[in-house]
Amino acid sequence: RAYFGMTSQPVPLPDAEAGQQTGLLVVGVEPESPAAVGGLMVGDIVVGIGDDIIRDTDDLRDALSPDLVGKTTSIRILRGGVARSLDVTIGEL
Repeated sequence: RAYFGMTSQPVPLPDAEAGQQTGLLVVGVEPESPAAVGGLMVGDIVVGIGDDIIRDTDDLRDALSPDLVGKTTSIRILRGGVARSLDVTIGEL
């Protein structure tokens, strides 16, 4: 099973930023997890993983497919209202 290492909750995006209505607000990042090593921070809003749009935890679960384990993928986030991309190597649980 793919492992990312963050806790999150869905939040509305102001003015439908990133072309979608909601994203996942990062409320916790596990130390030494793939998310932490990749630079994800509490307060970031995840809006995409690879080619997948992330609106809620179901989207996140679907995007973190077992075939991503050990691969580096692009995580699209909003940080302070600015769109950024982080490269994260997905772990295994």
